[in-house]
Amino acid sequence: MITIQTQIQNQSLKPKTDAMFADIGVSLQLGQATQDPACLRHPRWHLPRISFPVVRIQLNITLNLQILVENPNHASFKHGSGQSILLYQGEQVGDVEIYPGNIPGRRSTTIPSRLTLQVDKVASETLHLVQDILAGQLAMDTRTRIPGRVTFLGLIRKHVVAISDCHFVIAVPEMKVRSQECKERTKF
Repeated sequence: MITIQTQIQNQSLKPKTDAMFADIGVSLQLGQATQDPACLRHPRWHLPRISFPVVRIQLNITLNLQILVENPNHASFKHGSGQSILLYQGEQVGDVEIYPGNIPGRRSTTIPSRLTLQVDKVASETLHLVQDILAGQLAMDTRTRIPGRVTFLGLIRKHVVAISDCHFVIAVPEMKVRSQECKERTKF
C-alpha cells in the first residue's frame, strides 16, 4: 500500500500580521497507513483527497462500404448477415458487418456493409505501423464468413457457409490495393 503523509510544521493557528504561512512537507511512505500526530491535534486542517478515474480512450471509425461481389456459379446465393474481421499484425483491428442480400447466378451485385475500424488497436502496434508506412505498404488480412442458401434451377436448395481468407497490401501514398490473395471455400 502506498500512502502519502502530510506533516504541518507550523503548529500555530493564530494569524500573524507579517506572515500567515504554514510550511507543508510531503513524505511518501510504503507500507501500512499511520496516523500523523500533527493532523490529530488540528482536526480542522484537511487536505483534499484527489483521485483520478481510470480513463480508457477508444476511437472507432465507422465506414459504410459497397462491396462488389461476382458469383461465377449457375446457382443463386441468398445470404443472411455475415461478418468479416480485419487483422493487422495478427491482431483484430476491425470488423465488417455484412447485410443480408441475394447474389444471382453468373452475375455481380453490390453488397452494403459497415466497417468499424478500432483505431486504438491499430495505434497499439505503432512501431510496426510506422515501419510499414515508411516502407510504403501496409499489409492486412481479412477473414469472412457468410451463411446462406444456394438455389439451383429454382428447385434445389442447400444451406451453405461461404468462407474467405484474404491477404492484401495497400500502397500507402496512393491508398490503392497493390496486391490481393484470397482463398475461398464453401461449407455444406
